[in-house]
Amino acid sequence: MNSSSLSHYNRYKQLQQLSNPGRVINESEDAILYKLEKNYNISLDIFKSLNFPFAEAREYERNMILKNLTRTKEKRNKIVYFLMDPSMIKDISSQENIILGQELIDYRLFYQFISSIFYVGQGKKNRPPKHLFYANKEITHPTKLDLDPKFRKIRKIWDRGLNPILFNAYEGLTQQEAQAREALLIETIGLYKLTNQVYATYRERWKISINKKRILGTYLLCKIFKKYSSEEELWKKAAKLEIASKNACEDDTEDESD
Repeated sequence: MNSSSLSHYNRYKQLQQLSNPGRVINESEDAILYKLEKNYNISLDIFKSLNFPFAEAREYERNMILKNLTRTKEKRNKIVYFLMDPSMIKDISSQENIILGQELIDYRLFYQFISSIFYVGQGKKNRPPKHLFYANKEITHPTKLDLDPKFRKIRKIWDRGLNPILFNAYEGLTQQEAQAREALLIETIGLYKLTNQVYATYRERWKISINKKRILGTYLLCKIFKKYSSEEELWKKAAKLEIASKNACEDDTEDESD
């Protein structure tokens, strides 16, 4: 069981396998928007771009960055990352209507994206794969009576012949910046929708109004959603090149044997 992140080739095969995912959203627009509003701390105005306060959201993000600047030259080696269930996500790379602030974001694709996230964390770049390593270790050699909720989720994904998606939402952050963004994202998604055991270490130190948190959290999640869709397209292109290269090598081998 590979505890490292998927290669382009394996990620592409997983996308192909899920081209018709088991979880297809056939619900009405009203039903999905209701769930987004009820189950998450999301501003539905993001799906009606003209009504969403983008200027305020960008200002809130700037204020958050300024608040978390440190006087010392702290290393910017932290990331904020998601563990995601690949069976919950449709291929969103080719969709066009996800240009934040210019066009409407597809509420169905965004709902699939946010529903697939089952853990939000922060740390160094080597931290995400460690969750898979320790999950495998605990599953094969249990040390506790009950399996950690995060490990249970990972096991369910493995049992379906898949691998969790390890996605870096942010990179190059200081410790304080990473903690602030992690805390906000957890509050926006909702602790009970995640396998995280606690909100975050930074939650009590950063106090802004609930409405501002909703606006900023929605804005950041939609930016991450856009990043994910862009990177998914790159994964597919890289995978196709990798497959073409493998096929070319195989053809060369056959020619030599003739």
